Amino acid sequence: MRPAARRPLKLGSVALFAVAIVTTAFQSPGASQGRVGDDASLTYTHGQSVAPVFHGWLENADGTFDLYFSYINRNWQEELDIPIGPDNNIQPAPFGPDGGQPTHFYPRSNRWVFAVRVPKDFGSKEIIWSLTSHGQTHRAYGSLSPGYAVDEFLIMHEFGNSLRGARSRRFEWRAETRGPRRSDSLFR
Repeated sequence: MRPAARRPLKLGSVALFAVAIVTTAFQSPGASQGRVGDDASLTYTHGQSVAPVFHGWLENADGTFDLYFSYINRNWQEELDIPIGPDNNIQPAPFGPDGGQPTHFYPRSNRWVFAVRVPKDFGSKEIIWSLTSHGQTHRAYGSLSPGYAVDEFLIMHEFGNSLRGARSRRFEWRAETRGPRRSDSLFR
């Protein structure tokens, strides 16, 4: 009677193992990684759009605010020129259409590119950067929402200077050499 009792258990284990093998064999690669379509993981050298990004705001000593914007050029090589106008503008007036935004777009991610200064009483209004390239229009909406507040430490950290307590004078970076200039080189 014991050998018969083991047989159903053995058949159940074999069936479970077979289901696991079939499930693994027919699973599509990368399906669990959230990709959409076959080309979602591809990078492109050209032909893709540029998307504006709102990074956040910083309060100035006089009570005004700077709203910081960036962009992502989805191309790995193509640089685009988009002049100020209907395809590259800041709204509403009096902040735009030329709010200091770039007209030449380098490839990939470009952070903290420009800022729009707004008055103390800006309140809950928005600055909208609209950018159209390769037939696609993208917009970044800048506001004084508390969740978008940034400080100089965060901005310096994004640029690679993450020393706590270091204070910049609002992006005035300087390089200085001291001592006499040497003509000899360590790398001869």
